[in-house]
Formats: sequence, C-alpha cells, structure tokens
Amino acid sequence: MVFTFLTEEETETRKKMLLIEEELIRLGGRREFKLLKDNYSNLFWPEKNSISYSNSSRCVQSEIYFDTQEQLKEAIKQIGEQRIIDEYLKPRMIFEEDEE
Repeated sequence: MVFTFLTEEETETRKKMLLIEEELIRLGGRREFKLLKDNYSNLFWPEKNSISYSNSSRCVQSEIYFDTQEQLKEAIKQIGEQRIIDEYLKPRMIFEEDEE
C-alpha cells in the first residue's frame, strides 16, 4: 500500500497516527464493529484535553474498538493518554483561527 501526502509534515503526522492505531490493535483492539455486542472506544474531549470511554452496540463511532473497557484502559495506559491525544486524536481536528 502506498500513501501520498502533500507535505513532509503531513507524512510524519500520518505515520504517527498509523503507529498508534497499530499499537491499539496489538493491545487487543479491532477495526470491526460487532453489532449488538460490546464495542468500547475512546472519546476525546478537546475542551478538557482528556479521554473518556464509551460503549456502543448499535452506533458506529470510532475506528478502533475493544471488547471490554478494561482492555481499552490498559491500552491507553500502555501507549500513554497524552500521546494518543497529541499524535492520534488532535491531528484529526481542525482548529480554526479566531477571525476577530
């Protein structure tokens, strides 16, 4: 598989995101959503700069899921919550400058 990016900075950002995604999967996560089953994922709250946990059996809301909240918590602990925020979640956001 080949990825193409416009800048070297974008390439490095995406590389970090993919590495964290791989770590989440290695630590028990999965990409597949299990309908009517437990699908634990993280939720990022930018205003608090923190992660919380969510479970859904009917609504697809994330890219990586875990069977239990404990698995998700352990994966976040091993990778580092701030690293996940800075290198995996924040790059998915658009921060618009104040127009004032």
